[in-house]
Amino acid sequence: MQIIDLEKRHIKDVYVIDTYYFSSFKEKLSLASALLFRRIFTSFRVAVIDGRVVGSCSIINLRDGCHINNISVDFRYRNKGIGQKLLLDIMGIAKANGNQILLLEVRQSNQTAISLYKKHGFIEYGLKKNYYPLKPRGKEDAVLMQKIL
Repeated sequence: MQIIDLEKRHIKDVYVIDTYYFSSFKEKLSLASALLFRRIFTSFRVAVIDGRVVGSCSIINLRDGCHINNISVDFRYRNKGIGQKLLLDIMGIAKANGNQILLLEVRQSNQTAISLYKKHGFIEYGLKKNYYPLKPRGKEDAVLMQKIL
């Protein structure tokens, strides 16, 4: 597996993987816009196996640190360590860019991701009520996490 910078040829694959997990049209439209206008991201990386995109991760620099925008892995490749490799890769980039803190939010129900983040030194520092839309309706809280680099 290789982890490389996102290129134009990867956009469709990243969109398909990421929208699998999204529940609202607004989230899908937001991702499409972000992918088309990649300049907002400090770094956007993809995991590739045999020429196929199997995961992605992006970060955005903030004034006082860096925000992990998304880590997503193709459901057919989950539980193979790809998410962890993407996380470690993006953490290294954030640190190399001089960032001192990494921030993220994660669905409260996503205990697999929360465990991964905690394993790598992230701590919970808050909750955003009703942050994520749910299918077919409703909202889910987001757990706010941070890591000092």
